[in-house]
Amino acid sequence: DYSIHGAYWHHNFGHPMSHGCVNLPLGEAQWFFDWAPIGTLVIVHA
Repeated sequence: DYSIHGAYWHHNFGHPMSHGCVNLPLGEAQWFFDWAPIGTLVIVHA
């Protein structure tokens, strides 16, 4: 499983920093959480 979540421990977004999760700045993670109902299908293109 993978996650989309806030990352307070780094500010190097746009560069690989995890083993598959999508790290977001905290403000953007909060917006995403508020915007998407639980269970929303998300497709990530890399």
